Amino acid sequence: MSFESSWHRFAVRRLDMGPLLDLFLISAVSCLLGIRLFLKLTGYPQLGNSSLHIAHMLWGGLGMLLAIILFIALPVRAATQFAAFIGGLGFGAFIDELGKFITQDNDYFFQPTIALIYLLFIALYLIFRQLEGVTRASEATNLVNALEVTKEAALRAMDESERERALALLAACDQSDRLVSGLTSVLRGYESVETAPPGRMLRVKGAMVRFYKRLIEWRFFSTALVMAVVVIEVVSLGMAIAVVWVYSPGEFGFNDWGSLITGVITGLLVVAGVLTYRRSRLRAYRLYDGAVLVGIFLGQFFAFLESELNAIGGLVFLLLCHGALRYLIDQETTVQAQQTIAGPQPAAAVAEAASD
Repeated sequence: MSFESSWHRFAVRRLDMGPLLDLFLISAVSCLLGIRLFLKLTGYPQLGNSSLHIAHMLWGGLGMLLAIILFIALPVRAATQFAAFIGGLGFGAFIDELGKFITQDNDYFFQPTIALIYLLFIALYLIFRQLEGVTRASEATNLVNALEVTKEAALRAMDESERERALALLAACDQSDRLVSGLTSVLRGYESVETAPPGRMLRVKGAMVRFYKRLIEWRFFSTALVMAVVVIEVVSLGMAIAVVWVYSPGEFGFNDWGSLITGVITGLLVVAGVLTYRRSRLRAYRLYDGAVLVGIFLGQFFAFLESELNAIGGLVFLLLCHGALRYLIDQETTVQAQQTIAGPQPAAAVAEAASD
């Protein structure tokens, strides 16, 4: 077997990796925050005796080991989802003790630890998005993923949407392949099961999503959001200028320089958005979102470096702003696409649309 053919088989990827990777990341972050909160509320108890201390890193390793065993031993979707969840919990418990292993005195409370962990999670998020964003899929990838979906048919658990997804994947394969044609014929004759009613967690999630959608669709929400982002970032820019004006740059530390640079970048992006808003709301929204993303990927690192977990509120606010701005960008993109299709409009109609 040649190296090229071996790599071709190894490189086939899961097309539904996005939700699994997100589940892994969310459970990891949740576990880490849960451990930190539990330890703070209980006074940092230790499991062990006068000579032994069983660190929760070991429980994290056990969780990751269990996830690996589930991936290897159980070739079904439910086991894969549970393995992603357990693996995330294990990784969160493992990485929480990073401070012990990057300091000579095994200091769990080493202050930069939270910032480094945050940086690691941001890197993982970007890597996961890059993996998910690879749109090109080979015929082998489509066929393998169609077979993966079809596993649920053997358990009599494949619903109509999954059957249609598998047929769409097969339609992108070589129709002269007997395996493709045979599997397509089988799936077309398969009677899908009825979609099960959503469980309690899915109902709660759905209610939260509906509330969020109603909130961002509120007619005054976009104005309030833009004003909040503009005020916060302009104030941040003003404070950065004031700090440089009052203090000597020689007195600045690493965290001070980082916060200053972040404040200048985000402030300038927001000012550019304000100046652009009347000409192009879409460009202004993108500039505002760019400022928010700089705050998430850069500013929050320095916030966690200085305030540790006390900075979590700022991160939640920025994430909500990012989600809302993405909605506004999508809506504005749709409006512009519709205007392009409709062609030129009378000046009065254009002025009325711009004033909305």
